[in-house]
Amino acid sequence: MPLGATSRTAKNRAAEPPQPAAWCTFALVQARLARAFVVGSALAAVVGCERMNEVKRCRALAQKVNPSLDKIEARSGEKTRVSYDLIAYEYNAIASGLDGFDAGTPELERAAQDYAALARTSARQSAALAEALAAKNAASAALATRELERLARQEKAIVARIDEECRPK
Repeated sequence: MPLGATSRTAKNRAAEPPQPAAWCTFALVQARLARAFVVGSALAAVVGCERMNEVKRCRALAQKVNPSLDKIEARSGEKTRVSYDLIAYEYNAIASGLDGFDAGTPELERAAQDYAALARTSARQSAALAEALAAKNAASAALATRELERLARQEKAIVARIDEECRPK
């Protein structure tokens, strides 16, 4: 072959685009992107499902507590033995409803346990106030009333913790 003349295969090679390295072929890149997309989607689904579970648990907690709290609030203006006996009953219902409650996160679990303990103590104090009112014992009634007021302040702090755990993040 004369100088300057090229063979037909050399011309074909020059016309062909350069071949990428084996690690950079479209099929491999596509496979890696697909794998990354699947992994990313799975992680997003897990995070999304976990958040949905947290929301469900927060709603379940509210459904266990709020009906009794509504009844307590309705009776709290009445200063009679019957009303405080009913309030004690509702606080016991809250405490027993929270026993074994699956909160999902350690923080919400602890707050629910604290709320259950507070409800038990509030039930005891409400029953004590009911007894003091029945016996017309002003000193015991005043003591139980102060204790219930202290417990109400604690309740606000626990509810704030629960709200913080249930707030969208």
